[in-house]
Amino acid sequence: MPVHLLQRLCLLTTLAALTLPVCASPVDDLKQVVGWLRGTYDNRAQIEAQNGAGITVDDQHRFVEVKAQPIEMPEAGEFTVQVDYRDLGKEGRVFRRRIYGFSAGPGEQVVTLRLYIPRAGDTLAQSLELGEAPSLDDFLVLPGCDIYLQRQASAWRGSMAWGACRYEPLPGMNLPEEVTEVVSFTRIAIQPDAFHFSDTLYDGATEAVLFQTGDGTLHHLRRR
Repeated sequence: MPVHLLQRLCLLTTLAALTLPVCASPVDDLKQVVGWLRGTYDNRAQIEAQNGAGITVDDQHRFVEVKAQPIEMPEAGEFTVQVDYRDLGKEGRVFRRRIYGFSAGPGEQVVTLRLYIPRAGDTLAQSLELGEAPSLDDFLVLPGCDIYLQRQASAWRGSMAWGACRYEPLPGMNLPEEVTEVVSFTRIAIQPDAFHFSDTLYDGATEAVLFQTGDGTLHHLRRR
């Protein structure tokens, strides 16, 4: 097909989809994911709805704030974001800090999210406060724990490959002594005005649920 016809087809398809042009390059995809993720979110509306439905606090989703800010971390690639999860029900305590490293592929319209877990949270916080780029030596990267995001309608959605993210219990997880292997499964969706996530941990030997967010359904956070 002549180039000018391909360009016209791309334009028409893009106008039909508006927010998600199918002809975007891999770099455009990465810029869109990071641009949408950047910001501060909370699930206040979800909690208020659960309160209105008479759901007890113990059965509700955790009341959380997520703050995502791009940072410089050249060793992890050009597209890296610091993501802090704060428990709004417990004096604003940050209960999880991750560096999200994004890369294109595998395949078209797919973005891989790699999780960088701080070995020592205090060390990472000090580096960030000093404006220094964190080093990969400060992080743990667990094999099989990448999240694969695909464009679907007006969102980037994805999850870990089922059963692939397996590791020995990490310090501070407070799991029963008999648990020697953890299987993690995380789902994420990123939209222009929202961020959604769920986490479930299983015992690698018995597949019993060790932890899950809410009842295993997504936290729905809206941009503030």
